[in-house]
Amino acid sequence: MSRSAIVVILLIGVALWAWLAPRGVAPQLGETTADVTPPASGYVATDAELIETDDDGTLLLRLRADRIAQPNPAADVGLTRPQLDYQRDPSSNWTLRAAEGSLANNRQQVKFSGAVQATHRRTGEPAIVIRTDQLSFDIPRQRADTAATVAIDWGNARLQARGMHLNLLSGTLILDADGHGTLVY
Repeated sequence: MSRSAIVVILLIGVALWAWLAPRGVAPQLGETTADVTPPASGYVATDAELIETDDDGTLLLRLRADRIAQPNPAADVGLTRPQLDYQRDPSSNWTLRAAEGSLANNRQQVKFSGAVQATHRRTGEPAIVIRTDQLSFDIPRQRADTAATVAIDWGNARLQARGMHLNLLSGTLILDADGHGTLVY
């Protein structure tokens, strides 16, 4: 076999190998194939609702949003116009609303921002309305906290303070500092 025939056979073999080889991005020098694996994709949903119940199936909280988006499985979930409804018992209900929010990847905390309003309604009592710029809700501990300025309306009473800690389980509200209020009777 001549030298030129061997070269032609080798070229045909290389061409066949290149044509039949798996397609994809070849790793760069120093990379491994794990480095070029595409990231896991996330999701986007509109008019979405997440529900949490207790062991008996009784509704504990409902989180709604005009839009929820999670860019990948490891990221926090972004919320547009979130609303969280929490019902401790049939006569007591809290509703938290905001312009934006995020649900932590571990599903343990919801952060609200922009025109946050928390409203508590209890049968036979005036509503409590809390307004602030940002609020964090710890789902397992059922606590709402903020370091921002809060304005609280409860019937004829109006309070304002910087920083608040609200425990929905015990029904206690603690204001941190710079508080003042008006009681109208």
